[in-house]
Amino acid sequence: EALLCVARALRSWLGEGCAEPPARPTLLCVRYTADTAAPGALEYEASGAGLASALCKALAAELPSLARAAAVHVPRASTTEAIGSAVAAEARVSCALDMDVAYDEAGERRVQRYRTAGATLQSAAAREEQEPDTR
Repeated sequence: EALLCVARALRSWLGEGCAEPPARPTLLCVRYTADTAAPGALEYEASGAGLASALCKALAAELPSLARAAAVHVPRASTTEAIGSAVAAEARVSCALDMDVAYDEAGERRVQRYRTAGATLQSAAAREEQEPDTR
C-alpha cells in the first residue's frame, strides 16, 4: 500500500497539472541485498523489499517524466556512510538502462542493464529480414 502511495504522489507531482514542470528526477529504491541465510531475511523480502526491482521498472515505464528509476542493492552490513556513498554515486548516473545496480562490501558497482522488449523484438525482426530464407 505504501508503494502505491509513492506511485500516486510521483504521478501527481510529475503530472501535467504542475505550473512549472520540475527537472526530471531520479528515483532510487535502496534495499539490502537478498540473503536468505540472514536472520529475518524472509520477513524483510516479504515486507516489500522483494518488489523493489519490479517497482522501479514499473515506475520507469509508467512515468516517462522520470529521468531514471533504479533499484540499488547494498550489503546488509553496510554502514550509513557506505549507503550514502552508493546513493550519491547513483544520483550522478544518467543512463536510464541502469535499472538494477548492486554494490559489494568493497563498494564495487555491478549493474544489470535492461532494454525494452519492443526494441529487442524489433531488432530480431530486422535480422530476420536480412537473412536469406532457406526453407
